Amino acid sequence: ETDQTIMLRSSSSSSLVVCGLLVVPIALLASSTNAYWSPRPNISSRTKHHHHRSSSLASASNQHWTTTESSSSPWATLVDDTATSPPEETAEFATMQVGLSSPSQQQLLSNQQRRSFSLDTSDNDDDDTALVLPQQKRQFTPFQQVSRIAPIATMLAYGVKPEPFDHAISQLYAWVYSWDVTHTPLFEAHVAAFSFAFFIAAFSFVHILLGDDEKTKQVRLDGKMPSESALLWSKLSGITEWFNPFVSYLVSIWMYQHIFHTYNEPTMIAPTFGVLIVEVFVGVFLYDLFFCPIHYLMHRSTKLKGLRFIHGYHHRHSSSSSALNSIETVQHSYIDGALQVMVNILVQHISPFGATKHLLSRMIHNVVVTYLLAEAHSGYTSFEWMSHNIWPEFLGGAPRHDRHHQDGRVYYQQYFKYLDDFFGFTDEVRDRDNEQMKEKAKVKKAKAKMQQQQEQQTTSERIPIPTK
Repeated sequence: ETDQTIMLRSSSSSSLVVCGLLVVPIALLASSTNAYWSPRPNISSRTKHHHHRSSSLASASNQHWTTTESSSSPWATLVDDTATSPPEETAEFATMQVGLSSPSQQQLLSNQQRRSFSLDTSDNDDDDTALVLPQQKRQFTPFQQVSRIAPIATMLAYGVKPEPFDHAISQLYAWVYSWDVTHTPLFEAHVAAFSFAFFIAAFSFVHILLGDDEKTKQVRLDGKMPSESALLWSKLSGITEWFNPFVSYLVSIWMYQHIFHTYNEPTMIAPTFGVLIVEVFVGVFLYDLFFCPIHYLMHRSTKLKGLRFIHGYHHRHSSSSSALNSIETVQHSYIDGALQVMVNILVQHISPFGATKHLLSRMIHNVVVTYLLAEAHSGYTSFEWMSHNIWPEFLGGAPRHDRHHQDGRVYYQQYFKYLDDFFGFTDEVRDRDNEQMKEKAKVKKAKAKMQQQQEQQTTSERIPIPTK
């Protein structure tokens, strides 16, 4: 590395400036434990025992209901362009309430007639009328309050005295650097692959670890036990569920490295704590940002219909009556998976400091990304340690992604929420657009009927009355 790069890695002040820019807005939002609002439905005796899978997005991980009157987006107008008028809505609604003290325990269940996943917006045009309820302040558990404050407190402590933090990262990297496997070309690929395996297995066995069916149902999005496919990968008959993606990923990375000669021996110099945190955060943020438009085109493109077919394999087990299972995280067609891997490779080459992104940052990035993907496909929602329960202002988590698998017209971001909220890829905006479409259809129908009556009246006036 050049002298400039070495100075960058060892400088705490440069990383502190960037950390400060990232932490200040978060600190303002996290300063109050009651800063976030969510609806809490009342449960009637008729609906207490009616568990129906839903857009639990009105729960902890969703944006404020009061903001749903805001605006439509250029992308949201595609619904009007591609979808026909929705049928008349039904009057049947169901609500459920999970009896745990986590931020996702109050979940809004919308129209029972919600249909399952649709890649094509013209194939699934039913009206999903959301149930807007009074809002109350939500409380965070002590664990969640600590989890929200810890990053800010850590950054402040790092700003006051960075040496202990930098020393700890130096020791950690020295340990990682001493491994023989660290100096192999496929080391980073193995970190990603085995992280996927660990997190998918962990979420797959949650219901067994809980040891109680009722407890499991309370923390599931659908209020049911996981389907048999949740552990299919652990049986000989389901070996392809993990073997195919595992091998295809490693072989593809091996081919990529040999074709483009991308492997470089890892540096001996450890990053500072500030550089590490910023590079990991920026990497995860950019991955979600870059993949979102690709994901959107896989569902909504009218010209690249092949993308819909390619991505459809990932949604083949999606259902409106059952939540996802974590093994679905890696169930992709080869091209679909390759697009995600290429986006990840791209962001792994980007550092906000202008130098090569550090190996330790890339390792932690892979672990964080694989966990968030496995969590999003887990089908669980009410554990207090889940990302959307700790940071509901920013992270969509399992509720949003599970809802996306029900309806391919909403929630294209895999981690964050800002793009979906800004462009109107939400149930609230879609329901509002459907209502507008229904009103337009009624007006059009009334005008047509009036015009038909006028034509009939004109025709009857022109017909001569026969005389005797």
